[in-house]
Amino acid sequence: MPELKYTKLDRGHLPHRMKWLNDADVNRYLGHQVRNGTDKDFHTKWFDGYENDDSREIFLILDGSKPVGQIGLLDINLYDKNASLYVLIGEKDCWHKGIGSEAMKFVLDYGFKELGLHKIWLEVHAKNENAIKLYEKFGFVQEGYYKDNVLYNGSFGDEIRMAKIKDS
Repeated sequence: MPELKYTKLDRGHLPHRMKWLNDADVNRYLGHQVRNGTDKDFHTKWFDGYENDDSREIFLILDGSKPVGQIGLLDINLYDKNASLYVLIGEKDCWHKGIGSEAMKFVLDYGFKELGLHKIWLEVHAKNENAIKLYEKFGFVQEGYYKDNVLYNGSFGDEIRMAKIKDS
C-alpha cells in the first residue's frame, strides 16, 4: 500500500495540476473548463480565485514525496453542512493501486469530522465505472440520474449524482 500524505494545494503545485489536466486520459471525465486542456494563464487566474474562496478545500496527494493527484471538497456549505467531492489521480502509473481509496478515507474523514459535514455529494459520468465502484465502496448512493447532461467527444453523456450521509 502506498504511503500517502496530503498537503493543501498551493501555487507551487500548479505545474503538476496543469500536466494532469492536459492529459486526455486523465481529464476525459472532468468538467468542461479543462476537458480540452488548459494553460498557465487559466491556472494562475483559477488559483487567484481559489485562494480567496472559503468554499473549496483542495489537497495534493503525495505518494512519499511524489505528487500523484488531488482530492477536494467544493461548494462547502457549513450552514447546511454539505459539500461536493472530487478526486483525481493524475499519474497514470498510480492508477489501480489503492490511492483513490486511501484518499477517499482522508477526505471523508476531513469533511465529516473536521468540518462537521452531514452530507458529501458528487456528480460522475455514467460511463466512469471505476469511479462509481470507488464511490459505492464508501457508501455513496445514487440520488439522481441526468440524461444527456454533458457533452463528451461530440456525444452527449449521462451523469449520476451520488451522495453519502455521515455515518451511513
